[in-house]
Amino acid sequence: MGMIEGQALSELRAAREMLEHICAGGAMASRHALRAVRRIERYLARPVRVAVLGEENSGKSLFLNYLLKHQILPTSRFSPDDTEILIRYAPEPSVYTIGKEGHRARLTSRAFGALSKADAQPKPRASSIIYQCLDTPSASSVYGGANTAVMFARPKAAKPPSRLIEVGLPIKLLKQVEMIEVRNIPRSESITPASMAFRQVDIALWCTLATQAWKETEVMGWRNIPAARRQSALMLVTYKDAISDREDEIKILERLYRATSTMFDDIQLVSLKDAVASLLESDEGNAQKQKNASNIAAVERALVLMVRERKVHRMRKAGKLLRIVAAMQEKNKDYKASQKQKMCAVSGRLNLLADMLHDAAPSVSMEVEAA
Repeated sequence: MGMIEGQALSELRAAREMLEHICAGGAMASRHALRAVRRIERYLARPVRVAVLGEENSGKSLFLNYLLKHQILPTSRFSPDDTEILIRYAPEPSVYTIGKEGHRARLTSRAFGALSKADAQPKPRASSIIYQCLDTPSASSVYGGANTAVMFARPKAAKPPSRLIEVGLPIKLLKQVEMIEVRNIPRSESITPASMAFRQVDIALWCTLATQAWKETEVMGWRNIPAARRQSALMLVTYKDAISDREDEIKILERLYRATSTMFDDIQLVSLKDAVASLLESDEGNAQKQKNASNIAAVERALVLMVRERKVHRMRKAGKLLRIVAAMQEKNKDYKASQKQKMCAVSGRLNLLADMLHDAAPSVSMEVEAA
């Protein structure tokens, strides 16, 4: 979290605590303001959520593994289309399965494969990740029995009964950006755990194969995504290594820019195979060559800019909402004389915070433009 966001959240927390104190003193009129401030606080504190979408074997899992520098997900189909994988920050590695009706079962992982060069001689890890249910009532209700070993990392695995798998990892990046791998677009009218998780998506990243990019089925899939979820979007054209020369790369990009028009903020061609290989390469010179050939650095820069832009949007929106809350409380005549002075102090604090967010947003936006 940036310094400006940290200061804003600290100020917002102080205002919320003042409101809680006023409510505890019997000021019923301030409860609406307290609920609103709590929602704004959660809105600002929530990490930016990136959805990685695309058809089967388009590179979604490989891209996520590269970003996280760990082999969290296997690079082949392993779950049905109605199962999404949400990866977020947690102090300790954890895995939960969330059933259709919200049942939450804690799982344990036997292995998270490392892709980073933390060791001098990195050892290859198996692509399978095996989770085993803990002996809990919730686990029993989801799986039909406790202590059931569930392997969903192989193509021929039994269908998991969960609609959402939530993976928590102590990776610093996840404090800023959460990631969700989407295999099938959740229906907007449904209230399943997967659809609820998808409603909080800020950035949509679509993976498509360079050799057959933007097929009609992909066009239909993209248009099925609610407009609010694809306001900030990046197309990732994978398997760059399968293209013979630079002229072919240019032709593919030109075609995609014409075909997609203004659907995406940016289109990047990338070789995920070379990107991952650069992580495992022990020779720094060769690793840099592989990374340059992959074009992954350009993808990372594009994603960083989009994350910053979403934060600017949040700050501006939060500032407007805080001013509305402050104005409503200043006009409220239901306060007693002893409470009105305290409420005016809170309103003043909210307005100052709104000014802080309003002033900070352009500086962050300029930083984005400069980058």
